Amino acid sequence: MKIAIVICEVFGTVQFRRPIMELLVELGHDVYVIAPRDDYVSTLESIGVEFIDIEFDRYINVWQDIKYVISLYKIFKRERFDIVHTWTIKPNLYGPIVAFLAGNRRIFASITGLGYLFNEDPSIKIRITRAMVRKILFFSFRLCKCVTFQNDDDGNQLVREGVLSKEKVVVIKGSGVVLDNYSSVAVNTVVVETIRACYGILESDIVVFMAARASESKGVNVLLEASRILSSRDSRIRIFLAGEAGGDSIDSISEEVLKKNSGHHFAWVGFQKEIREWLAIADIVIYPSHYREGIPRFLLESLAMGKPIVSTNNVGCREVVDEGVNGYLVPIKDPMSLARAVEKIITEDLFFKFGRESLVRSKAFDHRDVARRMVALYEILPQESS
Repeated sequence: MKIAIVICEVFGTVQFRRPIMELLVELGHDVYVIAPRDDYVSTLESIGVEFIDIEFDRYINVWQDIKYVISLYKIFKRERFDIVHTWTIKPNLYGPIVAFLAGNRRIFASITGLGYLFNEDPSIKIRITRAMVRKILFFSFRLCKCVTFQNDDDGNQLVREGVLSKEKVVVIKGSGVVLDNYSSVAVNTVVVETIRACYGILESDIVVFMAARASESKGVNVLLEASRILSSRDSRIRIFLAGEAGGDSIDSISEEVLKKNSGHHFAWVGFQKEIREWLAIADIVIYPSHYREGIPRFLLESLAMGKPIVSTNNVGCREVVDEGVNGYLVPIKDPMSLARAVEKIITEDLFFKFGRESLVRSKAFDHRDVARRMVALYEILPQESS
């Protein structure tokens, strides 16, 4: 079969969808990724996936969206794919409709988190945008064989809001993680020692680590406040944040703010292409997000590294943390509760107990199982006659 994956970026496709693409190629299918070109196209091609470049604007831009729809239609008509699978918000908005108009009848969509548009307290502008998005998704999802979600909450919400029927909801937990890549054998000890030396991390320090885009919805402002609380109570605690700062997101936190708050007890280390060695150093992982997550990849990687986790009782996050078993769930936007949960792990010496349970839970998110479940959707659903 000739299969198209329509998505907003190649980088994310390589990071999160690679096991699915590799399995499809292994089964003899021709796989194409339709997205804007970036530095990861060569990685796609190295695993036998074809790339089709298309102009794309992440945010609402009427003229750019019209150009995107026209380009997508031309690609679909030219390539005549057997299956079209759309991922992320804008491809999900337009992709199924355009694919249907181009003659395709085997269309799938995946939602990996509803994002800031579906947060509980958006601005009036976002509420208007959300209403428009719901209307378009209603028509797009009617044309899909099914829509996959990473957690139960997201699918249930869209069913309640009348965006799609319950029969089309398929839940596949997370994007999966390559467990072997996070074993102790895979960790580069030279890189670990380099990081320790660069940031003056002592063996006696307690390292708390978070990786996320620097934004309010990811809870970075809560992290900063919690770091001040923790540093005043225990001088051994060192908190590190890895992730891109600034950008054009409406709630981004700038580099200037992060640098201003950096010191001995908190440090922003910028975007890290690979966080495995940082996780190896970490004693505790925290993730105080109130963003509408699917299942955060960072938390899956933390499970695979056997780390105690403190996160929020938020959509997607609670799929990973079992309260009091491998970590704690705290209320959103509550730095004091976040700090207390970290302190509890330290004072009660729960590092090994929680870490062991995280390793056990990680087995449920093996990338091979996720890939097989996704590919099974293509193979078990009957092809309609033209």
